[in-house]
Amino acid sequence: MRKWLKRFVVVLVIALTIPALVYHLGLREWCLRWGTTGTEAHGTLPGDELFPVYAGEATHAITIHAAPDKIWPWLMQIGQDRSGFYS
Repeated sequence: MRKWLKRFVVVLVIALTIPALVYHLGLREWCLRWGTTGTEAHGTLPGDELFPVYAGEATHAITIHAAPDKIWPWLMQIGQDRSGFYS
């Protein structure tokens, strides 16, 4: 029975270590900056001055192919006590 437990622990450690290594060595940087250009990811953005010292950083972005006057009404619905509290 001890041999089985050892084998189980080794397999469990390997099964948890490999995905963690893949994430930290390959995917983490992409996940922290998905959708951004190099300028957006490394530039100064509004609100950065509020936290001059920070422990971590993530910048996510999307591109919307529409005029601001078409997007603004949708943005104004987002938030507490509004019709779009699904954000």
